[in-house]
Amino acid sequence: MRKYHQAEYTSVPTRLKLTKLGYLGHYAFVFFALLPFLLSIFSYLEFLTGNYNGVRPIEKMFDGTSIFVSIAFLLFLLQYNRLRFKTHPINIPEEKVIEICHRIAEVNEWKVEQSTKNVFVASTKAPFDFIGELITVIVHHQKVYINCICDPYQRPNITSFGYNRKYQKEIIRQINNASKG
Repeated sequence: MRKYHQAEYTSVPTRLKLTKLGYLGHYAFVFFALLPFLLSIFSYLEFLTGNYNGVRPIEKMFDGTSIFVSIAFLLFLLQYNRLRFKTHPINIPEEKVIEICHRIAEVNEWKVEQSTKNVFVASTKAPFDFIGELITVIVHHQKVYINCICDPYQRPNITSFGYNRKYQKEIIRQINNASKG
């Protein structure tokens, strides 16, 4: 069992914490979008040292690649916001929420990566080989914090085709049903 996060959250979580490899996988598309611009910088450095023998004139070096900085910035903001937890108030004990998460994991065939008294982390793999989700649930002071992102420890993805939202809604729905009954 890999360790995805710290064992216990003792304060109010605001953003999901990943390992270095997790951050690299989560922000992989940002780096990929910056690649053309970084290659232009490399060519410009060659020009400054007198070793540039490319086909493009140096005045037009950044014309076509500067748009990639904007794309990378937008991708960064999108991925940064996806690490935020969604907060939902609860009126049931912490153990009951973790138990509900285990039941959902069993039904949906999630692999439980970590389960403690107030933290539940599971990963899933959809029918396609390239999609996987990382579901994190933290219970703290009568609130549940839920985050569901594309699993950064598998192949990097930018979209889960609605699975992340579906899993979050299912967890909240099950918790609400347990609160009523």
